[in-house]
Amino acid sequence: MNSQKFCRILNKTIGDTGLFKCAFISAMLLCASPFIHLALGHYIKIFLVWGGCLLIRNLVKDRAQYKNMDTLLLLLFLISYGITILINRQQNLSSNISEWLYMTVIFMVLFHCDRNTEPQVIHREIQRILWCFLGITFFLSICSLTTFVFSIQGHVTYNDQWVYYGMFENRLWGMYNPSTGSALNTLSILMSVGCLLFRDSGKSGRKPFLASNMAVQYICLLLTSSRTAFYALLIGLGIQGFLYGLLPRTRTAPLPQKKGKEKHRGRWDGRCFLLFILLCGALALLANPIRNSVAYVPGVVNYIKGSLFDSSEDEETSDSGIEKESVTRMETLEERPGGLLNGRLELWTAGWETFQESPWFGITCENIPDRVAENLEDDYWLNDLKRGGVHNSWLTILLSSGIAGAGIFILFLLRLILRCLRFAFSRPIPRESGIVICPLSVMVVQMIMECFESRILYQVNVFYLLFWSLAGYSLYFCHQAAITDTGKEPNGF
Repeated sequence: MNSQKFCRILNKTIGDTGLFKCAFISAMLLCASPFIHLALGHYIKIFLVWGGCLLIRNLVKDRAQYKNMDTLLLLLFLISYGITILINRQQNLSSNISEWLYMTVIFMVLFHCDRNTEPQVIHREIQRILWCFLGITFFLSICSLTTFVFSIQGHVTYNDQWVYYGMFENRLWGMYNPSTGSALNTLSILMSVGCLLFRDSGKSGRKPFLASNMAVQYICLLLTSSRTAFYALLIGLGIQGFLYGLLPRTRTAPLPQKKGKEKHRGRWDGRCFLLFILLCGALALLANPIRNSVAYVPGVVNYIKGSLFDSSEDEETSDSGIEKESVTRMETLEERPGGLLNGRLELWTAGWETFQESPWFGITCENIPDRVAENLEDDYWLNDLKRGGVHNSWLTILLSSGIAGAGIFILFLLRLILRCLRFAFSRPIPRESGIVICPLSVMVVQMIMECFESRILYQVNVFYLLFWSLAGYSLYFCHQAAITDTGKEPNGF
């Protein structure tokens, strides 16, 4: 009896795929900060073992759930990348195999969503992931904002490279580099808006928390001075407003009738979209005034500290006035090499030349720093190449997997996009499926930001895990909507 009870508890914890997804994403979100990664990074391998056990259990229990076109395309991609690893086995073989194993777990466990699962269970899984993401990003952003307010700055050595905290080159690094931080700020704001839109904030204290989180994330986003993340936020909000207009409206009173006929609401409510467009305009217009106002906060804090604690020792401190922190991004050639794109153009050029050397099956992701460095004209960008690759996911896929792998991935991505569009435009989105709009908008924003970063494939990070988890949930709702419309399993699943 005790053994049966233990097995039930084990199945509800370790055997819970939703819990695995939430725990894996939360751990990698914490490890997005290199300072936390130094302490926790070695334990991430636990999730590889955990995910492997879940995959084996699913295959033994019901392998029929993997018989669909999505899984087939991802299996073909895995096979193609396995061939790429074998072709390039002379370089970084162990790292490439580890990367391939993580990719298998992410495709077959994180992305996979059992079509027979009840929608209420999927709703709870999404809500669990959203709230964990919001809580952790709020904590990390508060820490980052604290370094700015109290003028805490410096650097540490991480993977033989300097990692900054606080302000550096007039941008907020805080707990991570500005590119990572701004992307997390954007996603956290979109998730907060999603929770408010779909009434997932009913419990006491949640609405004030969501409002506080959005304010903190927005200020941090402005201080990172990231154009890509900021414009992606505006696009994401516009998408949420547009899709929210597709939801059916519930009314407490009957609609007025005219000439004996009931007046029905149109299929799309443009007022929601207009409201979100006005919100985006306000955020864009207020960005510089808010950033410049916040820039005085460290000076105010230093002035108060000087007045309270240093007045007897240094009278000049209290007489110097309040200084404004410099928050104007350094991006001209005179201020920083690389200009507006921060050296990405040089990395893209070198990456394209490297792709032409091995076009069919690629060179694997782990070999990109060594192979692309041979075609890099200026060694100044070597550190950027080692840290973030060629800073473009689509070029990274082409480089790493070649034409064969990239073709399979593009086919999968087109299917994903078309089915999500069909879900959104074929009919009004059911109110009970409205929460899927949050994953949809987050995925679109991630794909936009991936034009300047390389984070949704190959090397394990929180953006990689989040993208594939939300893609799986989105396709689950598309599948459920297709069944509701036709009354049977749609072709291709």
